[in-house]
Amino acid sequence: MDKLVEGTLLNGLVPLVVMEFPGITVGGGFSGTSGESSSFRYGFFDRAVNRIEVVLPNGEKVTASRSEKSDLFRGAAAAFGTLGVVTLLEVQLMEAKKSVVYNIPTEFYIHAGRRTAHATEPIVDFIQLVDYIFRYDRGGFWVGKYAFKYFIIPFNRISRYFLDRFMHTRVMCHALHQSGHSRRYIIQDVAVPYQAADEFLQWLHDNFGFYPLWLCHCDSVANMLSLHTAYSLTRPTPTLPNIL
Repeated sequence: MDKLVEGTLLNGLVPLVVMEFPGITVGGGFSGTSGESSSFRYGFFDRAVNRIEVVLPNGEKVTASRSEKSDLFRGAAAAFGTLGVVTLLEVQLMEAKKSVVYNIPTEFYIHAGRRTAHATEPIVDFIQLVDYIFRYDRGGFWVGKYAFKYFIIPFNRISRYFLDRFMHTRVMCHALHQSGHSRRYIIQDVAVPYQAADEFLQWLHDNFGFYPLWLCHCDSVANMLSLHTAYSLTRPTPTLPNIL
């Protein structure tokens, strides 16, 4: 995604939804299920895609969109390549706003925790757009903290500074797979209806007690990830609750 963002910013534009890690590919974001902070308005990343080129299992290359082969276009989203391999995508863009530079010399979640720990009113930061979009790249949210714990390395500002080159998601994902830990640990995002969020968070607290948590509000009405005819792109969209 970083290369796409880099290219679009040259023209003052940015995709409607940009996944949080720079190494996530555009095709992977469509064929998987990807969302970010702008998903509260635009839904998952697949809703920001207008058209795809896909190679079917029989080798045929076809184009699909909301008006052309809409069942394939709808079904290929979040299908993990089951219906075919997506080779080309047309992505919606919007104007990219400029902002004041604010450099954050640590993992974003640590910075956010410090800023809000004793706050009595809303906190506002101004940072560069690219830094905001990929703010969780350093440390992979808070997974990097567990890497320090695994190697029995103190988790402080000095150790993070000297090991920073190893704490970005491209390197971390490579290490995860090369070490074999990818067969032991699963990172799973869960979509929960908004009205059930309190109950789910309480269950999560009682049974796991893992913190911090990342909550991403998503416009589920814009995301009908189903091949059922009730979810046809040419029919009225059923009313569904927003998800978290």
